[in-house]
Amino acid sequence: MTPLRGATALAGAALLLLGPVPAAGADDATASPTPPADEGLYGESDPSWDGVWRQSLAMLALEAAGEPVPPAAVTWLLGQQCPEGGFPAYLPEPGAACDGEPAVDTNATGMAVQALAAAAEEDAAAEAVLDSAVEWLLSARNEDGGWAYAPGGESDANSTAVALSALYAVGAEPAEVEAAEEALLAFRLGCEAPEADRGAFVWQPEEDGSRYANELATVDAVLALAPAAGDRTPDGPPAAPACEGDPGNASAVEPAEAAEDGLAWLLSRVTEGGGWVRSPFDDSPMPGPTARVAHGLAAGGWTEEARAVLAPTAGEVSDEDGPYGGTGTVAELILALEAVGDDPTDFGGVDLTARLLASGPDPDAPATEPEDRGDGDAAAGEADAEDSGGGLNSLWFLGALLLAGVGVGLLAALRRGGRTTGGTTGNDGEDGAGATKAEDGGPTDTGEPRT
Repeated sequence: MTPLRGATALAGAALLLLGPVPAAGADDATASPTPPADEGLYGESDPSWDGVWRQSLAMLALEAAGEPVPPAAVTWLLGQQCPEGGFPAYLPEPGAACDGEPAVDTNATGMAVQALAAAAEEDAAAEAVLDSAVEWLLSARNEDGGWAYAPGGESDANSTAVALSALYAVGAEPAEVEAAEEALLAFRLGCEAPEADRGAFVWQPEEDGSRYANELATVDAVLALAPAAGDRTPDGPPAAPACEGDPGNASAVEPAEAAEDGLAWLLSRVTEGGGWVRSPFDDSPMPGPTARVAHGLAAGGWTEEARAVLAPTAGEVSDEDGPYGGTGTVAELILALEAVGDDPTDFGGVDLTARLLASGPDPDAPATEPEDRGDGDAAAGEADAEDSGGGLNSLWFLGALLLAGVGVGLLAALRRGGRTTGGTTGNDGEDGAGATKAEDGGPTDTGEPRT
């Protein structure tokens, strides 16, 4: 595949992760009805492109809002795991072999890890699959330390960010986290770049080595790097890199600094877009990514700036058939609102939490056991953590998260003690998904369609 130029790269997971998917915020009313096998799934649109991503995002948003995740929702996600430990975008027959149709991918796996890690406190089955899922994710890492959407492909910023967030979520060994951070920082534009692009991230370099700033790659990178900043109360809005003297003096930067630089660049882009992140194809607003920008700002401590980004969306949420009707976008907004300390049950006069709950399984419905996956059954919890290279232990990962902070999805998921004004650790953390997905939350994050 030839990477799309950063300015024209669709910063959205829908295209970049899974190939041709419905446009973000599309009308669910036109979607195919949810088949009986997917009764535990959130959203009514065809899950072929974004089922695992959408479900993970919805579960994380409910955790952030302090709502119990229905057992049926967890069971549905568990049934999507392939015998080798990874997750595809969607597995039509839970428990079926994954032999390339559908293909296992790093983005679905990274998001599932975050959602299941958040659910593991209340669900032993969710905890049991984590080691094998993370083991598969680490096995898909490229030699450069980053991740591609499909194993064996060229690393890209969005996939690397999702994987980094998953490592944070399970309290991975510091060496694994640091290697992933370093790989992600390789996509950053520093002082060697034109002044207007400094601090942004690229999705992938072009074949000729050119590097172009990409809004959605920057969003995902910022959210993934947010835990490095820890709790903070910054002075004023995020500032762009100060490049004095040698233009290359900012090539080596700490993750926390890179997150702030990326936020400064994103804030300038959102301001130019009239409060929205806009599609580079047709300049149309992209609600999910806009919510994620607000989420990133809040995670970095810039609460008022985050509220300003969200403000124009408050008048748009009443139309369930509009751009805010999709399950993924609703979940993104809940995560962002929780991050800034606002109430998602009354945003623009709409109870977004109730809207999300209504799109999924009955919270009181009993859960059924996931399909048996045979000898490769990840739910059996028999994967050896030492073999994963990550030194993971699902019995202590929650404590590590509370102490060290969490990545993309779990920043919000573990913040159960009430709303906060931002921050990224423990009960003060919050975060969104590594990529905004299609109509119901499918990937819509970076450069080009993933196939």
